[in-house]
Amino acid sequence: ILRTASQYSPDLASRFWFKLLTGQRQGEILGASLADLTLRTSENEISLYTVAWKLEELSWKHGCAEPCGNRFGRSCPHRELSIPDAFEYRNLEGRYYLTRPKSQTGRTVPLIAPLDAHLRAHLKRSEGMVNPHGLIWHNDDGSPIDAKQDAAEWRQLLLDAGIITEEENKPGGTKLTGHVARHTVVTLLSALGVDAQLIGEIVGHSSVDVTALYRHANMAEKARAMNLLGEALQLEV
Repeated sequence: ILRTASQYSPDLASRFWFKLLTGQRQGEILGASLADLTLRTSENEISLYTVAWKLEELSWKHGCAEPCGNRFGRSCPHRELSIPDAFEYRNLEGRYYLTRPKSQTGRTVPLIAPLDAHLRAHLKRSEGMVNPHGLIWHNDDGSPIDAKQDAAEWRQLLLDAGIITEEENKPGGTKLTGHVARHTVVTLLSALGVDAQLIGEIVGHSSVDVTALYRHANMAEKARAMNLLGEALQLEV
């Protein structure tokens, strides 16, 4: 998938490399801000991204004292955002808002060198483009990338990489959504022996119990585990 994504335009390549190499949620990627990205200036430094916002569509509720005749709150002439008290948000445009991530305080994720290179290529290509919201990834007119658009581009990537079929390349056509990339990152880091708490801090899990739900051992790992059992018991054929 990474090799296939590398053949795409820098904006798509960097977005999907970021998805597969950081394990962040879709909204956190689509709402990623340039202000929260720090690219290294020397070989001794590490590029970092601080997850401070996520992109989402907030729902509306009726704000009329008397029934206005509209079925849905979004159609009410006195509509109000349906949000809890002290909820922090920023309106970008229309239905798009930046809200705080689940972790609230944000978290800082190290970016490996190959991902850093893709990001630099994307930022160089997009330099000077309309970007009123300061997003890392956006449409050519500066508007945020819609979640459905991102999901469609992800499915196309899987199709181009030979992971899914043409018949599966449709909404709801495959279980391999972009969210599966989070499971992939957790599983790979776990297989490499990274501590569960550290993994949770990287991908933004509230506890190691949640991280455990994202961890899926492959058959090779299971075989190694059973071989360790055999060795511990000093079993011979």
